[in-house]
Amino acid sequence: MWSLEYPLSLLLLLNIPFLVYFVHFRKKKGGVILFNFNIWKSTEGFQKINPARILHITFWILFWIGFCSYIIALGSPHIIEKERIYLTKGVDLIFALDESGSMSTPDFEPGNRFESAKRVIKEFTRSRENDQIGMVTFSSEAVLRTPPTLDYSIVEKTLDELKLMELGEETAIGMGLAVSVLHLKSSKAVDRIIILITDGVNNAGNVSPEQAANLASQLGIRIYTIGIGRESDSEWTYKDPDTGVQVSGLSGEFDEQMLVKIAAISGGKYYYAGNPRSLNSIFQEIDSVVKTEKRLRMNVKRTPHHELFIIIGLLCISISYLGRKLLLKEIF
Repeated sequence: MWSLEYPLSLLLLLNIPFLVYFVHFRKKKGGVILFNFNIWKSTEGFQKINPARILHITFWILFWIGFCSYIIALGSPHIIEKERIYLTKGVDLIFALDESGSMSTPDFEPGNRFESAKRVIKEFTRSRENDQIGMVTFSSEAVLRTPPTLDYSIVEKTLDELKLMELGEETAIGMGLAVSVLHLKSSKAVDRIIILITDGVNNAGNVSPEQAANLASQLGIRIYTIGIGRESDSEWTYKDPDTGVQVSGLSGEFDEQMLVKIAAISGGKYYYAGNPRSLNSIFQEIDSVVKTEKRLRMNVKRTPHHELFIIIGLLCISISYLGRKLLLKEIF
């Protein structure tokens, strides 16, 4: 942010209009010839536009720009940069997002379940400060997409690049949780959180959701579970944008009892999201609950820039003087 140490010096700029009038418009009573009369080719010179006249006006404009730059330099302009330094560590959080085919069910208008989940994750991420956020996705297998980081732009980029069924067509909820727990295990944060979003039943992987929840509980990691979708069965169709292969199926009810159990074991909470509005509300509640006390120090850095305006003023006035002297042959 730009600031002036002596802002009252800008009042000198109010004199510029009077100086311009005095130099250029006041009727002269003899004295100095300010420019060569040869640039006015006839008695109609004031109405005619020619290159010499344009140069004359341009050089004088440069002169006044330079003059104004010197006045601004008198005010000692500088840039103030404020830097937040957090004295306490925030939350370490990983999203475990289901990317199985049923997440393409188009019952979360105007998109599907998967796109709605990605949208609210983005909004949630933008609302956080000093919290490391990571991303795990799962279907038949589970993989870490982004380790917990303070660079939220990486998380958003990861979300934009996610595609359904990159890891198969089944739903390995336990594996998704296990991978999330593994990457929070060594975290030194005061609070460690996993937010699980799924619309299916665990039917793949060699780790059960309950086993993963017990491991999370032993490590002090809480799991918030979100069951997304409608209570009735819905048909879904997904076409891979890269291969053109089309897959379809029927999305049944998710295992609500399992999600409640996972949350209870780890000390978290279960939520049901039946539509986009309820999904938004859930994330707003989690955002208000998953908080740590933040203590920070504000560092203020002042970088002076008066030299810049002095240089600008010197260049403008020098160009104006040399141009009028050498090109227009004015007599001073």
